[in-house]
Amino acid sequence: MRRFAVFPFLTPILTLILILIFMSSILLIIPLSSAQLIVKEVKMNPEIIFPGENVDCKLVIENVGNTAEKITSIIFYSNAVKPKSELKIGTIPPLSTYEFPFTFKAEKSGRYIVSVKISSENSSLYYYIPFNVEDKLPELILLNDKIVLGELNRIKVKIDTDINVYIEPLFNATPKTVYGNGGEFLFYPKKRIPLKFKIYFYNGRNYHEYIQTFNPRWEESKGVFIRIKSPENAYLFDAVPINIEITNLKNNTIFKISISSEDEGIQKLELAKLDSGESANLTTYYTPISPGIKVINLKIMYEDLAKYIESRKVVINVSKKPYLDLCSYEFEKGVISGEICNLGFTEAKNVIVSVGSVKSFIGTISPNDYETFELSLKNESVDKLGIEWMNKAGKSLKLEKEIPIREVKIEVKSSNTPIIISAVIAIIVVGIVFFILMRRF
Repeated sequence: MRRFAVFPFLTPILTLILILIFMSSILLIIPLSSAQLIVKEVKMNPEIIFPGENVDCKLVIENVGNTAEKITSIIFYSNAVKPKSELKIGTIPPLSTYEFPFTFKAEKSGRYIVSVKISSENSSLYYYIPFNVEDKLPELILLNDKIVLGELNRIKVKIDTDINVYIEPLFNATPKTVYGNGGEFLFYPKKRIPLKFKIYFYNGRNYHEYIQTFNPRWEESKGVFIRIKSPENAYLFDAVPINIEITNLKNNTIFKISISSEDEGIQKLELAKLDSGESANLTTYYTPISPGIKVINLKIMYEDLAKYIESRKVVINVSKKPYLDLCSYEFEKGVISGEICNLGFTEAKNVIVSVGSVKSFIGTISPNDYETFELSLKNESVDKLGIEWMNKAGKSLKLEKEIPIREVKIEVKSSNTPIIISAVIAIIVVGIVFFILMRRF
């Protein structure tokens, strides 16, 4: 008794030590199983949630321990979840997972936190599940700042949410439907109309369908400007130039440009493309083969995925006189020489003059110019001169001019006029001399 009395302060310490040793022995005997269960993840379908949707979820519970764990209940503390609770789930083997299905009803937009309690025979686990419900359904955005009437427009749209939907234009556009988070449509408007689109899609097992309407800014098309220049009067057989100036005032490129006519003597012209704002000057040639007032109907065609045809009229008064003609000639000592004149707008190529079998190559005669020729006829008795050439339009032409060679020959070699004049002068001179002599005597 005295030994303990010497150290009275040791009694409480020894008691505390004995209590700690006892508690430690209990913990070693009963393992802490509450850390064996965890929520590995929560699967949601769909992941992007819109108001009014049902979200199919799976609560993935994992047993990370080395012993099996029996789940006795799962309870959700939210009226938006079904089922709210489930009892006697079953046993999760060690190092295994279990997926518990439930549904979340997104009544309206906002952020929600759903708490869930998972109970086992040995422990309980609380977990908090966030749900983010979007403010509205996916909205379609029209990217065009204007729509041009009477012109092929590329209507571009996109969805403001990262989700794929079907987009169907409720007006005459191509294609009829696109799928994705945006698209492009070809549209040729003839009048101002509201642009309506139907959007529909499945989000998880939720189906949505609605219509969006746009009232875009409209603009009149500036079209394709066409100006035609041509002479009012022309000579026969000339390659009469008709100048066509084309300017693309559209907002898009035009393709397959052609200028043609069903009227005889018109060259067809073609141009591959003309970008927006570009101009081109084209020249076609009209070869009149008869005189009179000629009305030429031109057809201008082009495309910009749609086809366009425009008509223009050209009026030309064609003279009876050919543009390439014999201006003058003379014949002396079996040789005929002269001038071939070009009175037209364009050159004459490969010009050949001939009398019978005798030919002379002149070559090219420019507009408002002439070239000379000379032919030795020998014993030729032909009284026609032939002219052959090719005009600017590539037409091969032939012309015959009557030349009275025999009359010219007689006229030049056998004329009595100089003899008669000489005789009259001689008589007058003799008379004067005789009169003077008579006065002297």
